[in-house]
Amino acid sequence: MYIHIGGAYSVSDAYIVGIFDFDATTVNRSATVDFLRQAEKDNRVEVISPDLPRSFVVTLDRVYYSPISAATLRRRMTRDHLARQEHNWLKSDPISDETDEEPITRKVKK
Repeated sequence: MYIHIGGAYSVSDAYIVGIFDFDATTVNRSATVDFLRQAEKDNRVEVISPDLPRSFVVTLDRVYYSPISAATLRRRMTRDHLARQEHNWLKSDPISDETDEEPITRKVKK
């Protein structure tokens, strides 16, 4: 699934390595700051919005500075992941006659 990360940008959740709060991870964290500087030097940073970035999204090949909070992006990713799991569950036939568990839904036998 694709996660909208701000502006005209959406990223496949399969390529997202991590979603980080900009303020929490860059204060007194030299390794994070060094990583972001190196990504900028390598032209791997995409600034999504002229607004102050609130989070950054690390993918397999790029870093996106997003105006959307990390909490909101994580919530979107979790919501979409749960929706996909539910869709896959509904497509399969999880209820069989061999189970001892009480099913959430029941098949009507003819």
